[in-house]
Amino acid sequence: MLFLAVKVTFGQSYRSLENEEIVQKLTTLFDLKPEDAKSSGYLFASHIFCLLCEVERPFTRARPYDLEHEEFVTKFWADVLSSGWLQRAQVSDRVFIQETFNDPVERSDYIVFFTTHKKDEVAKGHDGAQLGIYFKREDGVLKISGFETIP
Repeated sequence: MLFLAVKVTFGQSYRSLENEEIVQKLTTLFDLKPEDAKSSGYLFASHIFCLLCEVERPFTRARPYDLEHEEFVTKFWADVLSSGWLQRAQVSDRVFIQETFNDPVERSDYIVFFTTHKKDEVAKGHDGAQLGIYFKREDGVLKISGFETIP
């Protein structure tokens, strides 16, 4: 497991091509408007893991948070955008990139973790929170393949 600290506020230095690619994708993601999501095949993978998405219950599939690209951009992207998590990630002062090449579910090659809430920020004794954005290569192109929050 490799952790690289990166600051995604346009003044960072890069340690590898993947970091630079990731920052470019994050910049595009943060600027993406809801109306542009339908033409976002260049940005989002064919399948998106999304714990931020309010998937209908009862669950009707084995992996309810694994969404196809079209379903994600038409039903859930606007909700992710308005959730506040991406806005908090943009001003995060701690960012880590984790390689996940051995992911048994094959959802990602990298996960970028943004500290979005510091310890005790939400409530006294609360550990804080992170937003994880997944990246996976499809046909040689790095694409966003998921969103999760911790805790």
